[in-house]
Amino acid sequence: MGGSICWREMMTQSALMVVSLMAVLAQAQAQVTTADVQISNISMTEVSSTAYRCDISVFNHHDDDAREVTLHVLLPLEMRVKTAAKGCQLGFAFGKKSGPHGSMLCKLGSMGVGATKSVSITAETLPSAAGYQKSCAAFVWNALPDEDHSNNFKQAIAGATAQ
Repeated sequence: MGGSICWREMMTQSALMVVSLMAVLAQAQAQVTTADVQISNISMTEVSSTAYRCDISVFNHHDDDAREVTLHVLLPLEMRVKTAAKGCQLGFAFGKKSGPHGSMLCKLGSMGVGATKSVSITAETLPSAAGYQKSCAAFVWNALPDEDHSNNFKQAIAGATAQ
């Protein structure tokens, strides 16, 4: 009989531990980590008659650190990338004859709460660009859920106010 009391106590303690672990797990699931990365500023500036610079600032607005922040910068096909910030590489190339153009992917890494990271890409216009708008656009995301997707994209046109 003594053995069954010990067994019953062990089962009760095990059950209490399982219930306690389930409560901790439920609480952890309820505390979802999110980061609101956003394009805080974008501009397209003429630096010479055939070269333009796209400057982009990314800001982490939420109360959690953003992880694996990635910025996708889009350029018109009539522009060729000359220089790009560290961590940026050609995303998609269209038309190998005229060099790298199309888009750039920039790996910005982790960003603490309230942190801002800036990226500059300089591009030159191709002869076929006469008459086309000189613009750049950017989209940012990170590995965590983003509560506000409306601020993840912006574009700029040379000589115009950022949108």
